[in-house]
Amino acid sequence: MAHSNKFSKRYSTRNTSRATAALCLGVLGAASLQAVGCSSEFHSCNESRTCVPTAGSGASDAGEAGVGNGGATHVGGAGGRAGSSGAPVELAGEGGDDASAGSAGEGSVAGGGGASGGDGLSGGAGVSGGGASNGGAGAGGSGGTLGGAGAAPVDTTPPAIVSITPANGAKGIAADTKIVITFSEPVDKPAAEAAVLTTAGNVTFSWNANATVLTATPTNLLAYAAGATANSYTVQVSTGLKDLAGNHSNAAFNSSFSTLRQIPQTITRGVPGCYEASNLSTPYQLESFASAYVGDNGDNSVARFFPDFDISALPQTLTSVVSATLTIPIQASPALDVHWGTPFVDLGNLIVDHVYESSFNSSTATKARLSTIGTLMPASATPFYGDKTIDVTAALTDDIVNRIARNNHSMYRLGFTTKTDNDATIDCVAVVFNTTMSLSVVYLIP
Repeated sequence: MAHSNKFSKRYSTRNTSRATAALCLGVLGAASLQAVGCSSEFHSCNESRTCVPTAGSGASDAGEAGVGNGGATHVGGAGGRAGSSGAPVELAGEGGDDASAGSAGEGSVAGGGGASGGDGLSGGAGVSGGGASNGGAGAGGSGGTLGGAGAAPVDTTPPAIVSITPANGAKGIAADTKIVITFSEPVDKPAAEAAVLTTAGNVTFSWNANATVLTATPTNLLAYAAGATANSYTVQVSTGLKDLAGNHSNAAFNSSFSTLRQIPQTITRGVPGCYEASNLSTPYQLESFASAYVGDNGDNSVARFFPDFDISALPQTLTSVVSATLTIPIQASPALDVHWGTPFVDLGNLIVDHVYESSFNSSTATKARLSTIGTLMPASATPFYGDKTIDVTAALTDDIVNRIARNNHSMYRLGFTTKTDNDATIDCVAVVFNTTMSLSVVYLIP
């Protein structure tokens, strides 16, 4: 044992003390302790002249800790045995997992505290000493080990489709639409992609971060029908759809939608109200005339032409204008190549403005425009005759938006870049009225 030498030393000291006590018994009077061999540090004489150890000497060598029992909470072995009277404590007993307290010394010094407890039970308190102080309590044991987590529940719920865009039965879908499918839970991506079948043609797939939303983008734009019946497309998700636990959907999912229809429509001639206007004379309607004139006059007045179209025939339910083309016949043939002076030299390009006039007067020819559309004929254009066209899609769209305020009119103004060159000479070109003066429209409708 590691403590055997110290134990022997202390045992020898106790024997010496007992012998010295016997000498003290034989001394009479008030002789000093040193005279009789008693140690003043460790001994004293009592009233009977007996040499005895001083109170509070420490315990003898501590015993070894006991071994704890097995189990979830270990029970510690006993602490060191009680110390006898004698020298101060030099070595505390080793506690077990849950150690009992060591007994106190018989003298005035307090008994040692119990060792800290292991998991579960607290350490025991020290046994009260015979001296002035009691032994301290052992430290508390820590709590027992927590139980393990329970097993996760088994997923047996099949995935379902929460929503699809376009919705089933939707009409008027745009050609660039994407098919978006939302699932009730994260799904197996490859299985889901393989389960999606659509008449929209080849598609590319993309997913959200947690695999609950699948987007299918058609490689080519969807087609618009040109007639009364819209094109229909179907989307099917088969039972090959499965979640991450391997549960397959209970039944196939089917949905369909139809795209917009693309309808062409042509509005010919102008409504009664096509005017030729000059800033120096009263404007007049042109329905009874074969042509109108655009340029300047010998009195330097400005002549402009206002083709006007009734758009009330365009459906109220159209969603957008794909295209709108204004066709203006300048001259129908070389025989009708009617112009005076040099309008394209003196006045520049023949341009088209977007306007709206509810009434006409002498100031109409020079009033502010809604917007400039562009050049119908550049100054370098040859020949002068023939049908000239220009894109008026934006202008017609604006007129449709404001169709009530503009009383279903779509009106334009023809004139030259320079209103007049002030040379007192006629420079003008003739616009011929015939069936080719038109507004050709292509629009989308459900």
